[in-house]
Amino acid sequence: MLYINKKDFIPTLRSVRSHYSDGKLEKLWQIVGHEDTRVYMTTYLKQITVAMGVRVRTKKKEFPRTLLDPASWARKDGSTSQVVDFWKVSWACLRGLGGPVIMIFTAFHVFSYAGMFAWFGKVTSDIESEFGTEHLYYLNSFNSYLEGMVTLFNLLVVNDWHKIAELYVNPLVGSKACYVYFVVFQLFVSDLLVKIIIGFFVTGFLNEFGGSRKASSKRDSFNESFNENAVVEAAEVENLLITERTVGWERTRKIIGGASEEE
Repeated sequence: MLYINKKDFIPTLRSVRSHYSDGKLEKLWQIVGHEDTRVYMTTYLKQITVAMGVRVRTKKKEFPRTLLDPASWARKDGSTSQVVDFWKVSWACLRGLGGPVIMIFTAFHVFSYAGMFAWFGKVTSDIESEFGTEHLYYLNSFNSYLEGMVTLFNLLVVNDWHKIAELYVNPLVGSKACYVYFVVFQLFVSDLLVKIIIGFFVTGFLNEFGGSRKASSKRDSFNESFNENAVVEAAEVENLLITERTVGWERTRKIIGGASEEE
């Protein structure tokens, strides 16, 4: 950033204060309204606009857009496009999950009716006192269609699904052959259908972001050249502002000196 030299600014400020203290406001207004003063102030206004990332056209040259613009940061590193791509792929995957979700619901429907056919009304709270098992597992029964769906959901998400299976292996409920039902459910629903859903997301993101690696590499090369050009343009702007600042202050000092001699 450019700054005002204190050695040049303080004497000028003292001269202005002396004119103001003497009550000669008309000469102060002459200095402020002079063309060289306006040129100097315009130069620093241009510097502020450049720092804000705004293009300013002059008669000689054009002030370039700097990297201080937040929108240019997002375009430069591609963060905005990556966020948009992420939500686009997620939405595409969610729309494609209709088939797997219907398959899981169909599997739940079939296994729920199979469980009702095998163990309807056999799991009750009376078995808890006889076998001393945990009470919560007796909520997982096939005494109705909805209870069967809840039981299958618990089998899908609970890690200790074998504890639920032990309830149906009891002699008052069934036999060890009941393990076949639960093992088949785990293999078909948990290991197969759930992995299909995960595969939809993984495959979608791999295809989207893996296929765009070439485009991202091209964008990186373009950003490197853009940064180099920005540095060169910033140096040109700085040299131009330094030149205009020096000339403007020299003319302003001459005007103030001439006004002092007239007194």
